Amino acid sequence: EQSIGGGNYTTVAASQAVTSLSAASLTNGTAYSYRVLASLDGTVFGLPSRPVTITPSANPVENVSIAKLSLNQGVEKFIAGQTDSISVPAIQDRTGYLRLYLQAQNPHSQAQKLLVKLYSQRNSQTLTRIEQEVLFRSSDADNEVLNQINIELPEWINKAGTEFYIELGNSRLPSTGTTSFGFVAVPKMQVRLFPLNANGVSIPENEWETYRLELQKYLTAMFPSVGVEVQLAPVPQEYANLVINTVDSWNTELSSFDQLRDTEIEGKPALASVFYYGMFRPTEVDQGGGLAGLANTNIGYPTSNNPPSLSGIGIAYDIKTFVETAAHEIGHNLGRIHVNGVGDGCQFPGPTDESYPHANGVIGKTGLNLLTRQLLASNYYFDIMSYCSRVWISDYNYKAMYDFLTALYQNNNVTASVAKIPPTPGYFMRGLLYADYAEVTGVFAGKGYEFSGNSGLKLRVLNDRQELLEYAVQTIEVDHSDARSWKAFIPESSGLVKAFLYSEEQDRVLWEAEESGLSSNVLASSSLVSPVIRVAEDRYAYYNQEEQNTLLRLSRDGGLTYEVIAMGKIRQTEFNAKAGDLFEVQTSQGLWPQVFQYVLP
Repeated sequence: EQSIGGGNYTTVAASQAVTSLSAASLTNGTAYSYRVLASLDGTVFGLPSRPVTITPSANPVENVSIAKLSLNQGVEKFIAGQTDSISVPAIQDRTGYLRLYLQAQNPHSQAQKLLVKLYSQRNSQTLTRIEQEVLFRSSDADNEVLNQINIELPEWINKAGTEFYIELGNSRLPSTGTTSFGFVAVPKMQVRLFPLNANGVSIPENEWETYRLELQKYLTAMFPSVGVEVQLAPVPQEYANLVINTVDSWNTELSSFDQLRDTEIEGKPALASVFYYGMFRPTEVDQGGGLAGLANTNIGYPTSNNPPSLSGIGIAYDIKTFVETAAHEIGHNLGRIHVNGVGDGCQFPGPTDESYPHANGVIGKTGLNLLTRQLLASNYYFDIMSYCSRVWISDYNYKAMYDFLTALYQNNNVTASVAKIPPTPGYFMRGLLYADYAEVTGVFAGKGYEFSGNSGLKLRVLNDRQELLEYAVQTIEVDHSDARSWKAFIPESSGLVKAFLYSEEQDRVLWEAEESGLSSNVLASSSLVSPVIRVAEDRYAYYNQEEQNTLLRLSRDGGLTYEVIAMGKIRQTEFNAKAGDLFEVQTSQGLWPQVFQYVLP
């Protein structure tokens, strides 16, 4: 059946046992909707399918091509179409986005559906082809952002020796043969985290693991390494009580802490590349001179013959300040000096790097936070070595840290190992938002990533340490409704006691609930019904209620390594596996996937 311009549906083809039909003599600029009904022996039964609407265009896309191609594993690296002034490394086994910048010969206003195909091979062995449907919009220069497509690369592609080419319609990149990502192996960084006492104040032991995990995720997302492993370390009694009340006392305690590292690594070459970081809970007299952290800066390494001093100390009273301070101080350990950030939320840090290439201390290249899958604007975020509130890492310091780590590992004979950022256990919350109130429709447990962006809503969480944490809320328009759908993700480590949905625009709380109230919702709705059933010996089937962009992975070793079963628009598929294998489902939510894992029965 066909509807023209939103009018009534009329039959255009009946009683045909076919899988496709063509429509001709259509009018450009007019919206046509089509739906299908089923019949048996000439009798129509059931409901019609969901309608599909398309508007023919007088100027279809012609000669669509890939103008530029880049890889982003934290910092954007151009592979084709543009030359980088600073060439950052492509790191083996590290998650990343392949980013395509499209252009067309004939600009147009109607969205056109295209299929991108990524072919890859390694050691003369063909790898699984990746396909992704995209909508191509205007090709005007002012709307270039609409023409950028992001494809997340699975880990089995991100390895040294991988070569590839891309097809987009009649366009091919490169025009002949293949090109290489140029992946290099970089060992995992290791950090030992020491909870210290300062001025008689200690960090409660039940908070240590949260700080460890959050620092590990943040450094893994930002630093040029296959991953970062942060381990909690016991503190010898003689180093467990810092006295910090002046700038000089910071220096004294750092020197003492550095001595701890020297003592532990003596005669142990395996520890020579390990970073030591001490965290402490500040009091009113802690911040002598306004410091939040202090670390050794190994300027000149490796041209100097001295081994680097990889130690630093810093405050820990909230997660954001802690991880950013620690990353900044470990950046000093990696030979980096301050960057002069000029803008909102920035302070002058004192002597700065005069060779820094980007004006006002911005990062200069599009960043990618692998924790949230959030792309970070090159002229909005400042370098991690600045004194700014909105920070990421620049190509300049990313490359410099990589050079430092490469020399450090070569000098200490450290080899590469595989690591990745795991999704965080926590709770997904969703509900409906009305003009003057909100409601929760479901809370369920799972593994995922925090959302990002500014929707005008914040989910505020009062934790068991009486801290008020804040998480981004994603809002979605609901068809034929005055309400909007909202959803958020709360990490399990937040220590939830009470949750509030806060409207920045209205400056008031729209909804709140105690942890006990949320727990009943979790129990009622979060017993995740497995979408997998066993259909035969060592054979399983996956089913979903609707077709959606999905990545299915299987781990046969308890989550250490994964293989991709299928990816794309999936409603059902079958695969070989064994009872006890770990099955993972990632469903696309823009750039931020939701991840669920099941042990196969």
